[in-house]
Amino acid sequence: MTRINALLLLLVLALPTAVGAAEEENVSRANELLFLTDHLANVSQPGTLRYEFHKEAREEKGFTDELDIRVTRINDDGSKHCEVDYFTGERERFFPPIDHATGNPVLLAFLQRDVRDMEQRTGGSWRYFQKRMKIALADAAAVEPVTLSVAGHRVEGTRVRITPFVGGRYRKRFANLADKYYVFTLSEAVPGGIYRLRSVVPADDPSGPPRIEEVLTFEELTHRTARAEAGD
Repeated sequence: MTRINALLLLLVLALPTAVGAAEEENVSRANELLFLTDHLANVSQPGTLRYEFHKEAREEKGFTDELDIRVTRINDDGSKHCEVDYFTGERERFFPPIDHATGNPVLLAFLQRDVRDMEQRTGGSWRYFQKRMKIALADAAAVEPVTLSVAGHRVEGTRVRITPFVGGRYRKRFANLADKYYVFTLSEAVPGGIYRLRSVVPADDPSGPPRIEEVLTFEELTHRTARAEAGD
């Protein structure tokens, strides 16, 4: 098991404990929406939540791929057993199955990839990036209601935005990431509760296209639970 896979497994296994502790304390609205909400409550039978991942970058090749959350079992307590098909072909990544999931694993998958990418780009520690995100979600998140267009229908949702690296003692070291921001768009009307996850590294010129933009968007819920084969 690679170090990053071990980190991911640690995050997945530690999440229920962290959530339980947080419920006993004052929790920010952003953390409540992202980590203390049963996103999968509106998935009432086994099926597959399909998401499209799209990356655009000015100095490297972008790509589009798929990420599937397969809900293979509904547990007696209403939680779900989930398996994750994380990209396809050469880009495919390991993500451990999660039993008794209530939060949507797609959020962990998105953040895991993001932290890994920043660690590789900067040589910094994933712990630093994780800590800055934690602080931003607790103290500096902007939360606002939004109206979304999903499959031709207008639905109500909530948008959470953070800029976690704008401060901190390592701002100069990670100057290229200082203005990076994240936008999490949620809606109870969307199966799995999460409509879109987006991270943006802006260009030096605000009027220009972003240096890097990554977007994960909900596409559909199907009743298929078997892993899709190439060409399906």
